[in-house]
Amino acid sequence: MRHILFTLLLLCCAASAWAQNPPYKVENIELKMLTGDSCKLPSWGEKHILIFYVDPDRHKQNEAFTYELEENRRASSPKIESFGVLNLKDTKLPKGIIRSMAKKRTAKNRALVLSDENRTLSSSWNLGDCNNKFVLIFISKDGELLFVRKGELTEQDKQEAFTNFLPSVSLTGGAMKADDGLIQMPMGEQTMSLLDEGLFGGAMASLPIFAGGQIYNANKLAKLGLEVSELQLRQTENEVTLTVDQYYWNIVVLNEKLQTLHRVESLLDRICSDVKVAVDAGVTNRNDLLQVELRRNETQSAVINVENNIKICKMLLAQYIGVDMVAFDVVTSVSTDLRSPEYLYVNHDESLFSTVEYQLLSKSVDASKLEMRLNKGQFLPTVALNGGYLYNDFMGPSQNSFVGMVSVSIPISWKAPSSVRKYKYRHQNAVTEFNNGSEQLLIRMQKAQIDLNNAYQQALIARNSIEQSEENLRLNEQYYKAGTSSMSDLLEAQQLFQQSRDKYAEAYSKYEISKTEYLQATGR
Repeated sequence: MRHILFTLLLLCCAASAWAQNPPYKVENIELKMLTGDSCKLPSWGEKHILIFYVDPDRHKQNEAFTYELEENRRASSPKIESFGVLNLKDTKLPKGIIRSMAKKRTAKNRALVLSDENRTLSSSWNLGDCNNKFVLIFISKDGELLFVRKGELTEQDKQEAFTNFLPSVSLTGGAMKADDGLIQMPMGEQTMSLLDEGLFGGAMASLPIFAGGQIYNANKLAKLGLEVSELQLRQTENEVTLTVDQYYWNIVVLNEKLQTLHRVESLLDRICSDVKVAVDAGVTNRNDLLQVELRRNETQSAVINVENNIKICKMLLAQYIGVDMVAFDVVTSVSTDLRSPEYLYVNHDESLFSTVEYQLLSKSVDASKLEMRLNKGQFLPTVALNGGYLYNDFMGPSQNSFVGMVSVSIPISWKAPSSVRKYKYRHQNAVTEFNNGSEQLLIRMQKAQIDLNNAYQQALIARNSIEQSEENLRLNEQYYKAGTSSMSDLLEAQQLFQQSRDKYAEAYSKYEISKTEYLQATGR
Protein backbone atom coordinates (compact mmCIF):
# COMPACT_ATOMS: atom_id res chain seq x y z
CA MET A 1 0.00 0.00 0.00
CA ARG A 2 2.78 2.39 0.91
CA HIS A 3 4.51 1.64 -2.36
CA ILE A 4 1.31 2.32 -4.29
CA LEU A 5 0.77 5.65 -2.54
CA PHE A 6 4.35 6.74 -3.17
CA THR A 7 4.09 5.81 -6.85
CA LEU A 8 0.84 7.74 -7.10
CA LEU A 9 2.55 10.75 -5.55
CA LEU A 10 5.30 10.69 -8.16
CA LEU A 11 2.80 10.40 -10.99
CA CYS A 12 0.85 13.34 -9.67
CA CYS A 13 4.06 15.36 -9.36
CA ALA A 14 4.66 14.84 -13.06
CA ALA A 15 1.06 15.72 -13.88
CA SER A 16 1.28 18.91 -11.86
CA ALA A 17 4.54 19.99 -13.51
CA TRP A 18 2.93 19.50 -16.93
CA ALA A 19 -0.09 21.56 -15.85
CA GLN A 20 2.16 24.46 -14.89
CA ASN A 21 4.45 24.25 -17.90
CA PRO A 22 3.44 22.36 -21.04
CA PRO A 23 6.48 20.27 -21.93
CA TYR A 24 8.66 21.39 -24.79
CA LYS A 25 11.30 18.76 -25.31
CA VAL A 26 14.27 19.09 -27.62
CA GLU A 27 16.86 16.39 -28.02
CA ASN A 28 20.35 16.10 -29.45
CA ILE A 29 21.40 19.74 -29.02
CA GLU A 30 25.08 19.87 -29.98
CA LEU A 31 27.38 22.31 -28.21
CA LYS A 32 31.15 22.45 -27.79
CA MET A 33 33.57 22.20 -24.92
CA LEU A 34 36.08 25.01 -24.53
CA THR A 35 38.61 22.62 -26.05
CA GLY A 36 36.52 22.51 -29.23
CA ASP A 37 35.26 18.96 -28.70
CA SER A 38 31.57 18.42 -29.44
CA CYS A 39 29.09 17.43 -26.74
CA LYS A 40 25.35 16.91 -26.62
CA LEU A 41 22.68 18.37 -24.37
CA PRO A 42 21.18 16.99 -22.21
CA SER A 43 23.75 14.47 -21.09
CA TRP A 44 23.50 14.38 -17.31
CA GLY A 45 21.26 11.39 -16.74
CA GLU A 46 18.70 11.88 -13.98
CA LYS A 47 19.66 15.44 -13.08
CA HIS A 48 17.78 18.65 -13.73
CA ILE A 49 19.85 21.16 -15.66
CA LEU A 50 20.38 24.85 -14.83
CA ILE A 51 22.00 26.80 -17.68
CA PHE A 52 23.52 30.26 -17.58
CA TYR A 53 23.39 31.41 -21.22
CA VAL A 54 25.80 34.34 -21.43
CA ASP A 55 26.58 36.78 -24.22
CA PRO A 56 30.27 37.71 -23.73
CA ASP A 57 29.52 41.31 -24.79
CA ARG A 58 27.33 41.63 -21.67
CA HIS A 59 29.08 39.18 -19.35
CA LYS A 60 28.64 41.53 -16.38
CA GLN A 61 24.87 40.92 -16.26
CA ASN A 62 24.02 39.03 -13.05
CA GLU A 63 27.74 38.42 -12.46
CA ALA A 64 27.40 38.41 -8.67
CA PHE A 65 24.63 35.80 -8.90
CA THR A 66 26.60 33.49 -11.19
CA TYR A 67 29.77 33.79 -9.12
CA GLU A 68 27.86 32.88 -5.98
CA LEU A 69 26.42 29.78 -7.61
CA GLU A 70 29.73 28.72 -9.14
CA GLU A 71 31.95 29.30 -6.11
CA ASN A 72 29.57 27.88 -3.51
CA ARG A 73 28.31 25.06 -5.79
CA ARG A 74 24.77 26.00 -4.75
CA ALA A 75 23.34 24.96 -8.09
CA SER A 76 25.01 21.56 -8.00
CA SER A 77 23.37 18.75 -6.11
CA PRO A 78 22.38 15.12 -6.62
CA LYS A 79 19.33 16.45 -8.49
CA ILE A 80 20.65 19.61 -10.22
CA GLU A 81 23.63 20.24 -12.47
CA SER A 82 24.53 23.81 -13.46
CA PHE A 83 26.87 25.12 -16.12
CA GLY A 84 27.44 28.11 -18.36
CA VAL A 85 27.01 28.38 -22.12
CA LEU A 86 28.75 31.16 -24.09
CA ASN A 87 26.79 32.68 -26.97
CA LEU A 88 29.65 33.01 -29.45
CA LYS A 89 27.43 33.62 -32.47
CA ASP A 90 26.47 37.21 -31.59
CA THR A 91 29.59 38.40 -29.81
CA LYS A 92 31.87 41.03 -31.36
CA LEU A 93 34.84 39.96 -29.26
CA PRO A 94 37.48 37.57 -30.65
CA LYS A 95 36.40 34.01 -29.86
CA GLY A 96 39.90 32.90 -28.96
CA ILE A 97 40.13 35.56 -26.23
CA ILE A 98 36.70 34.57 -24.89
CA ARG A 99 37.66 30.90 -24.64
CA SER A 100 40.91 31.82 -22.88
CA MET A 101 39.06 33.96 -20.31
CA ALA A 102 36.51 31.18 -19.74
CA LYS A 103 39.26 28.59 -19.22
CA LYS A 104 40.88 30.76 -16.54
CA ARG A 105 37.53 31.15 -14.79
CA THR A 106 36.76 27.45 -14.87
CA ALA A 107 40.22 26.62 -13.55
CA LYS A 108 39.53 28.87 -10.57
CA ASN A 109 36.04 27.75 -9.53
CA ARG A 110 35.75 24.38 -11.33
CA ALA A 111 32.60 25.52 -13.14
CA LEU A 112 31.61 23.82 -16.38
CA VAL A 113 31.41 26.18 -19.37
CA LEU A 114 30.36 25.20 -22.88
CA SER A 115 30.16 27.28 -26.07
CA ASP A 116 27.30 27.80 -28.53
CA GLU A 117 29.00 28.54 -31.85
CA ASN A 118 25.92 28.82 -34.09
CA ARG A 119 23.10 29.94 -31.76
CA THR A 120 22.01 26.29 -31.62
CA LEU A 121 20.76 26.35 -28.03
CA SER A 122 18.63 29.49 -28.31
CA SER A 123 17.22 28.41 -31.69
CA SER A 124 16.38 24.87 -30.57
CA TRP A 125 14.50 26.10 -27.50
CA ASN A 126 12.95 29.01 -29.42
CA LEU A 127 14.28 31.52 -26.88
CA GLY A 128 14.05 34.49 -29.24
CA ASP A 129 16.63 37.27 -29.29
CA CYS A 130 19.43 36.47 -26.84
CA ASN A 131 21.96 38.97 -28.18
CA ASN A 132 23.50 41.05 -25.37
CA LYS A 133 21.32 39.23 -22.83
CA PHE A 134 21.92 36.92 -19.90
CA VAL A 135 19.45 34.02 -19.97
CA LEU A 136 18.71 31.71 -17.04
CA ILE A 137 17.30 28.37 -18.21
CA PHE A 138 15.91 25.46 -16.17
CA ILE A 139 15.48 22.09 -17.91
CA SER A 140 13.98 18.98 -16.37
CA LYS A 141 15.80 15.69 -16.37
CA ASP A 142 13.43 14.62 -19.14
CA GLY A 143 14.60 17.44 -21.37
CA GLU A 144 11.62 19.75 -20.89
CA LEU A 145 12.10 23.51 -20.83
CA LEU A 146 10.62 24.59 -17.51
CA PHE A 147 11.92 28.07 -16.74
CA VAL A 148 13.36 31.00 -18.74
CA ARG A 149 14.38 34.50 -17.65
CA LYS A 150 16.28 37.10 -19.70
CA GLY A 151 18.27 40.17 -18.74
CA GLU A 152 18.77 41.41 -15.20
CA LEU A 153 17.36 38.95 -12.68
CA THR A 154 15.22 40.09 -9.78
CA GLU A 155 15.49 38.44 -6.37
CA GLN A 156 12.19 36.74 -7.07
CA ASP A 157 13.56 35.34 -10.34
CA LYS A 158 16.59 33.90 -8.53
CA GLN A 159 14.43 32.15 -5.95
CA GLU A 160 11.90 30.95 -8.49
CA ALA A 161 14.61 29.31 -10.58
CA PHE A 162 15.11 26.74 -7.81
CA THR A 163 11.66 26.49 -6.24
CA ASN A 164 9.08 27.06 -8.95
CA PHE A 165 8.72 23.43 -9.86
CA LEU A 166 9.09 21.79 -6.47
CA PRO A 167 6.11 20.68 -4.35
CA SER A 168 5.23 22.55 -1.18
CA VAL A 169 6.46 20.69 1.88
CA SER A 170 5.54 21.19 5.52
CA LEU A 171 7.01 19.67 8.67
CA THR A 172 4.99 19.11 11.83
CA GLY A 173 5.92 17.79 15.23
CA GLY A 174 5.13 18.03 18.93
CA ALA A 175 4.76 16.39 22.28
CA MET A 176 1.76 15.88 24.49
CA LYS A 177 1.21 15.34 28.25
CA ALA A 178 -2.25 15.13 29.80
CA ASP A 179 -3.50 14.51 33.38
CA ASP A 180 -6.05 12.10 32.04
CA GLY A 181 -5.82 10.17 28.83
CA LEU A 182 -7.71 11.47 25.87
CA ILE A 183 -9.37 8.04 25.58
CA GLN A 184 -11.04 6.37 28.59
CA MET A 185 -11.62 2.66 28.17
CA PRO A 186 -13.74 0.77 30.85
CA MET A 187 -12.07 -2.44 32.02
CA GLY A 188 -14.54 -4.02 34.49
CA GLU A 189 -14.43 -1.97 37.69
CA GLN A 190 -11.43 0.05 36.48
CA THR A 191 -10.88 2.49 33.64
CA MET A 192 -7.82 2.50 31.41
CA SER A 193 -6.50 5.88 30.24
CA LEU A 194 -4.99 6.00 26.76
CA LEU A 195 -3.10 8.75 24.91
CA ASP A 196 -1.98 10.55 28.05
CA GLU A 197 1.49 11.35 26.69
CA GLY A 198 3.65 10.86 23.62
CA LEU A 199 5.48 12.35 20.67
CA PHE A 200 4.24 12.92 17.14
CA GLY A 201 5.64 14.39 13.95
CA GLY A 202 5.72 14.12 10.22
CA ALA A 203 6.41 15.63 6.83
CA MET A 204 3.66 16.35 4.32
CA ALA A 205 3.82 17.38 0.67
CA SER A 206 1.00 18.90 -1.30
CA LEU A 207 0.67 19.20 -5.05
CA PRO A 208 -2.26 20.85 -6.82
CA ILE A 209 -3.68 18.65 -9.56
CA PHE A 210 -6.41 21.01 -10.69
CA ALA A 211 -6.76 24.65 -9.70
CA GLY A 212 -9.36 25.93 -12.11
CA GLY A 213 -6.71 26.53 -14.75
CA GLN A 214 -5.00 29.13 -12.55
CA ILE A 215 -1.55 27.53 -12.65
CA TYR A 216 -1.59 27.02 -16.41
CA ASN A 217 -3.00 30.48 -17.18
CA ALA A 218 -0.66 32.16 -14.70
CA ASN A 219 2.31 30.53 -16.43
CA LYS A 220 1.02 31.66 -19.83
CA LEU A 221 0.53 35.15 -18.45
CA ALA A 222 4.11 35.19 -17.13
CA LYS A 223 5.41 34.03 -20.53
CA LEU A 224 3.30 36.73 -22.16
CA GLY A 225 4.87 39.27 -19.82
CA LEU A 226 8.30 38.18 -21.04
CA GLU A 227 7.21 38.62 -24.66
CA VAL A 228 5.83 42.08 -23.86
CA SER A 229 9.14 43.03 -22.24
CA GLU A 230 11.01 41.99 -25.38
CA LEU A 231 8.61 44.02 -27.56
CA GLN A 232 9.06 47.03 -25.27
CA LEU A 233 12.80 46.60 -25.64
CA ARG A 234 12.41 46.66 -29.43
CA GLN A 235 10.26 49.78 -29.09
CA THR A 236 12.97 51.43 -27.00
CA GLU A 237 15.61 50.40 -29.54
CA ASN A 238 13.55 52.07 -32.29
CA GLU A 239 13.34 55.26 -30.24
CA VAL A 240 17.09 55.18 -29.61
CA THR A 241 17.78 54.56 -33.32
CA LEU A 242 15.64 57.53 -34.34
CA THR A 243 17.24 59.79 -31.73
CA VAL A 244 20.75 58.77 -32.82
CA ASP A 245 19.67 59.36 -36.42
CA GLN A 246 18.53 62.87 -35.56
CA TYR A 247 21.76 63.64 -33.66
CA TYR A 248 23.84 62.33 -36.57
CA TRP A 249 22.06 64.29 -39.30
CA ASN A 250 22.19 67.44 -37.20
CA ILE A 251 25.98 67.06 -37.16
CA VAL A 252 25.93 66.42 -40.93
CA VAL A 253 23.97 69.64 -41.54
CA LEU A 254 26.35 71.65 -39.36
CA ASN A 255 29.38 70.18 -41.16
CA GLU A 256 27.87 71.06 -44.53
CA LYS A 257 27.20 74.61 -43.33
CA LEU A 258 30.80 74.82 -42.15
CA GLN A 259 32.10 73.71 -45.56
CA THR A 260 29.85 76.27 -47.24
CA LEU A 261 31.16 79.00 -44.93
CA HIS A 262 34.74 78.06 -45.82
CA ARG A 263 33.84 78.35 -49.51
CA VAL A 264 32.24 81.72 -48.85
CA GLU A 265 35.36 82.82 -46.93
CA SER A 266 37.53 81.92 -49.93
CA LEU A 267 35.14 83.77 -52.24
CA LEU A 268 35.13 86.89 -50.05
CA ASP A 269 38.92 86.80 -49.72
CA ARG A 270 39.22 86.77 -53.51
CA ILE A 271 36.68 89.56 -53.92
CA CYS A 272 38.33 91.59 -51.15
CA SER A 273 41.72 91.25 -52.86
CA ASP A 274 40.28 92.36 -56.21
CA VAL A 275 38.46 95.33 -54.66
CA LYS A 276 41.62 96.51 -52.86
CA VAL A 277 43.42 96.58 -56.20
CA ALA A 278 40.52 98.47 -57.75
CA VAL A 279 40.41 100.99 -54.87
CA ASP A 280 44.16 101.59 -55.10
CA ALA A 281 43.77 102.15 -58.82
CA GLY A 282 40.90 104.55 -58.23
CA VAL A 283 38.54 102.40 -60.28
CA THR A 284 36.04 101.91 -57.40
CA ASN A 285 35.27 103.56 -54.14
CA ARG A 286 36.24 102.44 -50.62
CA ASN A 287 32.61 101.69 -49.69
CA ASP A 288 32.70 98.48 -51.75
CA LEU A 289 35.74 97.35 -49.80
CA LEU A 290 34.03 98.05 -46.48
CA GLN A 291 30.98 96.00 -47.52
CA VAL A 292 33.14 93.02 -48.37
CA GLU A 293 35.12 93.26 -45.14
CA LEU A 294 31.95 93.48 -43.06
CA ARG A 295 30.54 90.42 -44.78
CA ARG A 296 33.84 88.57 -44.22
CA ASN A 297 33.74 89.40 -40.50
CA GLU A 298 30.18 88.08 -40.31
CA THR A 299 31.29 84.89 -42.03
CA GLN A 300 34.21 84.37 -39.62
CA SER A 301 31.86 84.81 -36.66
CA ALA A 302 29.45 82.29 -38.19
CA VAL A 303 32.33 79.81 -38.62
CA ILE A 304 33.16 80.01 -34.89
CA ASN A 305 29.50 79.49 -33.90
CA VAL A 306 29.07 76.49 -36.21
CA GLU A 307 32.31 74.86 -35.01
CA ASN A 308 31.20 75.20 -31.38
CA ASN A 309 27.76 73.78 -32.21
CA ILE A 310 29.43 70.79 -33.91
CA LYS A 311 31.49 70.12 -30.76
CA ILE A 312 28.39 70.30 -28.57
CA CYS A 313 26.38 67.98 -30.85
CA LYS A 314 29.22 65.46 -30.96
CA MET A 315 29.43 65.53 -27.17
CA LEU A 316 25.68 64.93 -26.89
CA LEU A 317 25.81 62.06 -29.39
CA ALA A 318 28.83 60.47 -27.68
CA GLN A 319 27.13 60.70 -24.29
CA TYR A 320 23.89 59.26 -25.68
CA ILE A 321 25.48 56.20 -27.29
CA GLY A 322 27.97 55.73 -24.44
CA VAL A 323 31.33 56.22 -26.16
CA ASP A 324 34.45 58.16 -25.21
CA MET A 325 34.40 61.66 -26.66
CA VAL A 326 38.19 61.67 -27.08
CA ALA A 327 38.15 58.79 -29.55
CA PHE A 328 34.87 59.78 -31.12
CA ASP A 329 34.33 61.20 -34.58
CA VAL A 330 31.52 61.30 -37.13
CA VAL A 331 31.94 60.69 -40.84
CA THR A 332 29.47 62.91 -42.64
CA SER A 333 28.42 63.31 -46.23
CA VAL A 334 25.57 64.80 -48.23
CA SER A 335 25.02 63.30 -51.64
CA THR A 336 23.53 65.11 -54.62
CA ASP A 337 22.22 61.77 -55.90
CA LEU A 338 18.63 61.64 -54.63
CA ARG A 339 16.92 58.28 -55.01
CA SER A 340 13.15 58.24 -55.15
CA PRO A 341 11.56 56.74 -52.00
CA GLU A 342 9.31 54.47 -54.04
CA TYR A 343 11.59 51.49 -53.34
CA LEU A 344 10.65 51.79 -49.66
CA TYR A 345 6.88 51.62 -50.16
CA VAL A 346 5.05 48.57 -48.80
CA ASN A 347 1.45 47.47 -48.36
CA HIS A 348 0.39 49.11 -45.10
CA ASP A 349 -2.33 46.58 -44.28
CA GLU A 350 0.18 43.74 -44.53
CA SER A 351 2.94 45.61 -42.67
CA LEU A 352 0.63 46.40 -39.77
CA PHE A 353 1.16 42.95 -38.23
CA SER A 354 4.95 43.35 -38.05
CA THR A 355 4.94 46.64 -36.14
CA VAL A 356 5.93 46.59 -32.47
CA GLU A 357 2.98 48.76 -31.52
CA TYR A 358 0.46 46.40 -33.13
CA GLN A 359 2.00 43.38 -31.40
CA LEU A 360 1.87 45.18 -28.04
CA LEU A 361 -1.81 45.95 -28.57
CA SER A 362 -2.42 42.30 -29.47
CA LYS A 363 -0.54 41.11 -26.36
CA SER A 364 -2.67 43.44 -24.25
CA VAL A 365 -5.81 41.70 -25.53
CA ASP A 366 -4.28 38.29 -24.82
CA ALA A 367 -3.27 39.38 -21.33
CA SER A 368 -6.77 40.64 -20.52
CA LYS A 369 -8.22 37.32 -21.70
CA LEU A 370 -5.82 35.35 -19.47
CA GLU A 371 -6.59 37.62 -16.50
CA MET A 372 -10.27 36.97 -17.07
CA ARG A 373 -9.66 33.20 -17.07
CA LEU A 374 -7.50 33.48 -13.93
CA ASN A 375 -10.28 35.34 -12.16
CA LYS A 376 -12.83 32.68 -13.13
CA GLY A 377 -10.47 29.98 -11.87
CA GLN A 378 -10.59 31.47 -8.36
CA PHE A 379 -14.22 30.41 -8.09
CA LEU A 380 -13.69 26.85 -9.37
CA PRO A 381 -12.92 23.79 -7.22
CA THR A 382 -9.29 22.97 -6.38
CA VAL A 383 -8.02 19.40 -6.26
CA ALA A 384 -4.69 18.59 -4.61
CA LEU A 385 -2.77 15.45 -3.82
CA ASN A 386 -1.34 15.24 -0.29
CA GLY A 387 1.12 12.69 0.88
CA GLY A 388 3.85 12.20 3.42
CA TYR A 389 5.30 10.48 6.45
CA LEU A 390 3.81 10.36 10.00
CA TYR A 391 5.33 9.26 13.32
CA ASN A 392 3.85 8.74 16.84
CA ASP A 393 4.42 6.69 19.98
CA PHE A 394 1.06 7.29 21.66
CA MET A 395 0.22 3.58 21.73
CA GLY A 396 3.47 2.19 23.04
CA PRO A 397 6.08 1.34 20.43
CA SER A 398 6.67 4.02 17.79
CA GLN A 399 4.61 3.75 14.64
CA ASN A 400 5.75 4.91 11.21
CA SER A 401 3.42 5.23 8.28
CA PHE A 402 3.19 6.69 4.81
CA VAL A 403 -0.10 8.40 4.01
CA GLY A 404 -1.72 9.75 0.89
CA MET A 405 -4.96 11.56 0.29
CA VAL A 406 -6.78 13.75 -2.20
CA SER A 407 -8.30 17.03 -1.04
CA VAL A 408 -11.03 19.02 -2.79
CA SER A 409 -11.72 22.68 -2.03
CA ILE A 410 -14.87 24.39 -3.34
CA PRO A 411 -14.84 28.20 -2.94
CA ILE A 412 -18.12 29.99 -2.22
CA SER A 413 -18.16 33.75 -2.78
CA TRP A 414 -20.92 36.30 -3.32
CA LYS A 415 -18.38 38.50 -5.17
CA ALA A 416 -17.94 36.05 -8.04
CA PRO A 417 -20.50 37.58 -10.49
CA SER A 418 -19.28 41.17 -10.05
CA SER A 419 -15.62 40.13 -10.21
CA VAL A 420 -16.17 38.18 -13.43
CA ARG A 421 -18.02 41.15 -14.99
CA LYS A 422 -15.17 43.50 -14.05
CA TYR A 423 -12.57 41.43 -15.87
CA LYS A 424 -14.92 40.94 -18.80
CA TYR A 425 -15.25 44.72 -19.15
CA ARG A 426 -11.46 45.04 -18.99
CA HIS A 427 -11.15 42.57 -21.85
CA GLN A 428 -13.74 44.45 -23.89
CA ASN A 429 -11.84 47.71 -23.29
CA ALA A 430 -8.61 46.05 -24.42
CA VAL A 431 -10.33 44.89 -27.63
CA THR A 432 -11.64 48.42 -28.26
CA GLU A 433 -8.17 49.92 -27.69
CA PHE A 434 -6.75 47.30 -30.05
CA ASN A 435 -9.17 48.26 -32.84
CA ASN A 436 -8.66 52.01 -32.34
CA GLY A 437 -4.90 51.60 -32.03
CA SER A 438 -4.71 49.55 -35.24
CA GLU A 439 -6.52 52.30 -37.16
CA GLN A 440 -4.18 54.92 -35.71
CA LEU A 441 -1.15 52.85 -36.73
CA LEU A 442 -2.43 52.75 -40.33
CA ILE A 443 -2.91 56.53 -40.25
CA ARG A 444 0.63 56.84 -38.87
CA MET A 445 1.97 54.81 -41.82
CA GLN A 446 0.10 56.99 -44.33
CA LYS A 447 1.35 60.18 -42.68
CA ALA A 448 4.92 58.86 -42.60
CA GLN A 449 4.69 58.12 -46.34
CA ILE A 450 3.30 61.60 -47.08
CA ASP A 451 6.07 63.19 -45.00
CA LEU A 452 8.64 61.06 -46.82
CA ASN A 453 7.35 62.16 -50.24
CA ASN A 454 7.28 65.79 -49.13
CA ALA A 455 10.86 65.59 -47.82
CA TYR A 456 11.98 64.09 -51.15
CA GLN A 457 10.31 66.83 -53.20
CA GLN A 458 11.75 69.55 -50.96
CA ALA A 459 15.22 68.03 -51.34
CA LEU A 460 14.86 68.04 -55.16
CA ILE A 461 13.85 71.69 -55.15
CA ALA A 462 16.72 72.60 -52.82
CA ARG A 463 19.21 70.75 -55.04
CA ASN A 464 18.03 72.64 -58.13
CA SER A 465 18.31 75.90 -56.20
CA ILE A 466 22.01 75.23 -55.61
CA GLU A 467 22.68 75.03 -59.34
CA GLN A 468 20.70 78.22 -59.94
CA SER A 469 22.41 80.12 -57.10
CA GLU A 470 25.88 79.07 -58.32
CA GLU A 471 25.10 80.38 -61.82
CA ASN A 472 23.67 83.60 -60.37
CA LEU A 473 26.81 84.13 -58.30
CA ARG A 474 29.08 83.52 -61.31
CA LEU A 475 27.18 86.01 -63.44
CA ASN A 476 27.17 88.69 -60.73
CA GLU A 477 30.94 88.34 -60.32
CA GLN A 478 31.32 88.95 -64.05
CA TYR A 479 28.88 91.86 -64.03
CA TYR A 480 30.68 93.51 -61.09
CA LYS A 481 34.05 93.19 -62.79
CA ALA A 482 32.50 94.66 -65.94
CA GLY A 483 31.01 97.47 -63.88
CA THR A 484 27.40 96.65 -64.75
CA SER A 485 26.35 95.59 -61.21
CA SER A 486 26.98 96.87 -57.71
CA MET A 487 28.79 95.29 -54.77
CA SER A 488 25.44 94.95 -53.05
CA ASP A 489 24.18 92.78 -55.93
CA LEU A 490 27.28 90.60 -55.72
CA LEU A 491 27.00 90.13 -51.96
CA GLU A 492 23.31 89.35 -52.29
CA ALA A 493 24.17 86.65 -54.86
CA GLN A 494 26.76 85.28 -52.42
CA GLN A 495 24.13 85.22 -49.67
CA LEU A 496 21.66 83.34 -51.89
CA PHE A 497 24.38 80.83 -52.76
CA GLN A 498 25.08 80.21 -49.08
CA GLN A 499 21.40 79.91 -48.20
CA SER A 500 20.68 77.47 -51.03
CA ARG A 501 23.47 75.12 -49.91
CA ASP A 502 22.30 75.30 -46.29
CA LYS A 503 18.71 74.58 -47.29
CA TYR A 504 19.75 71.56 -49.34
CA ALA A 505 21.75 70.11 -46.41
CA GLU A 506 18.72 70.57 -44.16
CA ALA A 507 16.33 69.11 -46.75
CA TYR A 508 18.62 66.13 -47.39
CA SER A 509 18.92 65.32 -43.67
CA LYS A 510 15.14 65.67 -43.27
CA TYR A 511 14.70 63.20 -46.14
CA GLU A 512 17.04 60.67 -44.49
CA ILE A 513 15.29 60.98 -41.12
CA SER A 514 11.92 60.59 -42.86
CA LYS A 515 13.19 57.30 -44.31
CA THR A 516 13.92 56.00 -40.80
CA GLU A 517 10.53 57.17 -39.52
CA TYR A 518 8.71 55.46 -42.39
CA LEU A 519 10.66 52.21 -41.95
CA GLN A 520 9.84 52.16 -38.23
CA ALA A 521 6.19 53.04 -38.86
CA THR A 522 5.90 50.04 -41.19
CA GLY A 523 7.57 47.62 -38.79
CA ARG A 524 11.06 47.52 -40.33
